[in-house]
Amino acid sequence: MSKHFRLQSKMSRALFLLLIYVVGYSWSSSVPLQSVNDWGGRFQGSFMIPIKEQTDGWEVVVTFSEPVTGFSQWKGDVIKTSPDNRIYTLVNKQHLSIQNPGNILEIQVQGEYKGTQAPQGHAVFKNLGFGHDHQTLPPFVQSTGTKYDYDEIIMKSILFYEAQRSGKLPAHNRIPWRFDSALNDHGNNGEDLTGGWYDAGDHVKFGFPMSASTTMLEWGLLQYKDAYVNSGELEHMYDCIRWPLEWLLKCHTAPHELYVQVGDGSKDHSYWGRPENMTMERPAFKITESNPGSDIAAEYAAAMAAGYMVFKDKDPAFAAKLLTHSKQLYEFALMFKAKYSDSVNAASAYYRSNAYEDEMTWGAAWLYWATNDTKYLTEAEKWYPLGEVPAWGQSWDDKNAGNMVPINFWLSDHGVLLYKLTRKDKYKQDIEATFTSWFPGASGTIPYSPKGLAFRSQWANMAFMALLAADEGIHTTEYRTWAKSQLHYALGDSGRSYVVGFGTNPPQRPHHRASSCPMVPAPCASFEMQQKGPNPHVLYGALVGGPGKNDDYTDSRSNYINNEVACDYNAGFQSAITGAGTKYDYDDVLMKSILFYEAQRSGKLPANNRITWRADSALKDRGDNGEDLTGGWYDAGDHVKFGFPMAATTTLLTWGLLQYKDAYLHSGQLEFMYECIRWPLEWLLKCHTAPEELYVQVGDGGQDHGFWGRPEDMTMARPAFKITSSKPGSDVAAEYAAAMAAGYLAFKDKDQAFATKLLTHAKQIYAFALKYKGLYSTNDLTWGAAWLYRATRESQYLTKAEKWYLQGEVPAWGQSWDDKNAGNMIMLYNLTGNQKYRQDIETTFNDWMPGGSIPYSPKGMAFRLQWGALRYACNVLFVANMAFMALLAADEGIHSTEYRKWAKSQIHYALGDGGRSYVVGFGNNPPQRPHHRSSSCPMMPSPCGWSSMSNPGPNPHILYGALVGGPDGSDTYKDARDNYISNEVACDYNSGFQSAVAG
Repeated sequence: MSKHFRLQSKMSRALFLLLIYVVGYSWSSSVPLQSVNDWGGRFQGSFMIPIKEQTDGWEVVVTFSEPVTGFSQWKGDVIKTSPDNRIYTLVNKQHLSIQNPGNILEIQVQGEYKGTQAPQGHAVFKNLGFGHDHQTLPPFVQSTGTKYDYDEIIMKSILFYEAQRSGKLPAHNRIPWRFDSALNDHGNNGEDLTGGWYDAGDHVKFGFPMSASTTMLEWGLLQYKDAYVNSGELEHMYDCIRWPLEWLLKCHTAPHELYVQVGDGSKDHSYWGRPENMTMERPAFKITESNPGSDIAAEYAAAMAAGYMVFKDKDPAFAAKLLTHSKQLYEFALMFKAKYSDSVNAASAYYRSNAYEDEMTWGAAWLYWATNDTKYLTEAEKWYPLGEVPAWGQSWDDKNAGNMVPINFWLSDHGVLLYKLTRKDKYKQDIEATFTSWFPGASGTIPYSPKGLAFRSQWANMAFMALLAADEGIHTTEYRTWAKSQLHYALGDSGRSYVVGFGTNPPQRPHHRASSCPMVPAPCASFEMQQKGPNPHVLYGALVGGPGKNDDYTDSRSNYINNEVACDYNAGFQSAITGAGTKYDYDDVLMKSILFYEAQRSGKLPANNRITWRADSALKDRGDNGEDLTGGWYDAGDHVKFGFPMAATTTLLTWGLLQYKDAYLHSGQLEFMYECIRWPLEWLLKCHTAPEELYVQVGDGGQDHGFWGRPEDMTMARPAFKITSSKPGSDVAAEYAAAMAAGYLAFKDKDQAFATKLLTHAKQIYAFALKYKGLYSTNDLTWGAAWLYRATRESQYLTKAEKWYLQGEVPAWGQSWDDKNAGNMIMLYNLTGNQKYRQDIETTFNDWMPGGSIPYSPKGMAFRLQWGALRYACNVLFVANMAFMALLAADEGIHSTEYRKWAKSQIHYALGDGGRSYVVGFGNNPPQRPHHRSSSCPMMPSPCGWSSMSNPGPNPHILYGALVGGPDGSDTYKDARDNYISNEVACDYNSGFQSAVAG
């Protein structure tokens, strides 16, 4: 051997070793060539590759130290050879794709060489199966504060739609196992029909379910845009729905010509593989004047009209194009009426249409919403009576449930006279009839699984319909609770998740071709459908078909009934998720607000006291004749017990419990809430010492405010003050009566004896208020009488309520312990339906909404009063929507969307949208130094005095749940204990706030 040859050989081997190091470091596993048989110029050897993890598809890169020709082996197919014949890349043969952990994959190779001895070799093994596609999820931070992370679900559902894309993928494609596909999709005359979504686990593009899915997703975006903003998914959502809209536009090739399908279902379903590898013929099918399809044309029109509303401010040119095509398509649907599946036989085996009338209503309703052109409203109502009531469901082929909901919304929102005079009740009744049929109970017709799944068709769409109906004021709490129960079943309440890549034990083997294939370049065919392991790629966000009627489910790829995925499955589901969530954890707020009231307790504390820094206090509170006046709540950061705000607080809290009991139930706070309101009610009863004698205060404000310390350490005199026939107070007496009447309603089924006692005292106290009027406000007399009428249904109380209401103030200044006008309007409208009260409500909220007389801070807080600004914002918020205005909006339909949106804006300001939380112990940068004596004191027995007030540090005890007075009109706020205007807390601050959060 020449010196030059030996040097070259050494360099070659060094380079080879370097390649081994680099390649071995980059790939999964590297093994040397062994058991070599050298026959001089020809060799044979084996690579013994240990399988360390489940493998579905693999690649091996073989590198030799010298060129090898005539290379052969039997385990894979060579897909690449280096120019110098030293590196061979092979992928598994189809029948050898599955390799189980613990196995040894032996690849025996042969070849020829020109050197003096057989070459050395190394093989680098790469798993192309599960977990090796290098897909990374975008970062996200949960903003919903819900049992399940709705933000994560929204993000992953959008990723599912990205995995369904056909055509040339965008540069920012986030699905690493998907590439350009079906680039030859064309119409009969060469029209470009690339793009759109593959329908399900197959690769046909069915226009009907694709357009229906698009409409449902757009509706969710229009209705719940804030959910996308808060989850950080808004721009991805715009991209998501633009993808199918672009394809729908391509399909409309002439005014009366519309492509509705690309791909033959039979040929497609006989192929199992990647869309990128398809070679079969993909015919296109269309409707025309001679082969019409009103149903699908109207659905395309609906999707485009909804798309117009989504994009009209974001991309006016694109939106205008959508609206133009939408109008043309609806005219086409009107002129040539037929079911599309009667014209397109290729679709009838897969998506056969039952009728076209519901789509005629659907398309017209969306066009009316988009254009406000009454001709579309006329068409919508013309076709609507032909619909089915109760609705069978909401799906790509059945729009009756959806038609009921949007018409109710559109007609009430636009104030169309015909609907107002003749049709309002009909649509509402149809919605109610539908959900009565769907809900559990004697009147329901839908079977339920043992674990609570309503068993019919696509499970999530009716949850979305229920949320929309709730937004329009129809049985808000009941419908939202049911919708969430169905969504939560799918997310995990049933014991497992049915959403791929989310939650506990999610599906791993969805019936979906592309995700079942290993990474390119491994082959993919029917063997992949049959393999038992997980799909190599996680199809994030896909909702599978779901369990059977007995909650039975098998996670099997061959189970195309229960484990199929589809674009239309996810559409209603994703939209429902956006409507079910909240930005802040309301359950946490409810729990902590109740703890605040426990921290305010006076008297002998119960054995289950949860406030470790509180003990028995004010045990000597007595009336003039020694009556026991212990108990009740301290008013604010001081230790006086003021009966008027305490009673008013109790009424509002009880109203919230009556209206939103489910919120307390589902948050696990119901029993705590009963204890919460019983505490002041017991004290109010103690205060009523004779039919015409009522204690209304314990403690002297002057002396009390001169003391900074614990209530347990008080030594000053605590006089009691009362009203009598000679010193009357109709206002406070009527408020006590209201609180007790409301308490009766809360406890009548839980503690009948206590409830009866409350009602007896309420009647006596209201009679006292009427008999001796002294200094009083008429709105309190209305308030007390309205509550007594609600409790007793005795007409005398309704007569009195309406009599005194006439002297009320409109618009209402606000709702507080001293002003009940807003609450009176809502109560009386709820009890009577009289339009006068509705008009007064509207006048009041026209005054309160932006553009009215109420100023707003730069960050959006309605600013009524410097002292306790958030007190008034939140109490009127309670009235406006999240409590009683929610009642009216929910049950009576008064500007539902507008009032609810405003209400949330005010509550969310307090919870964090103002840049910080104003609730102690909750959220971002909450107050740490509330003006509150007891929580500012160190643990006993350490002394507490004015030095504790002036201590610059945080209060030693967190006064969980307390809402502080809040910032000024410029959003300026200082967290200082001596700032008794902005940093005071009070029982009545929290009452409307808590009830609004519950709503």
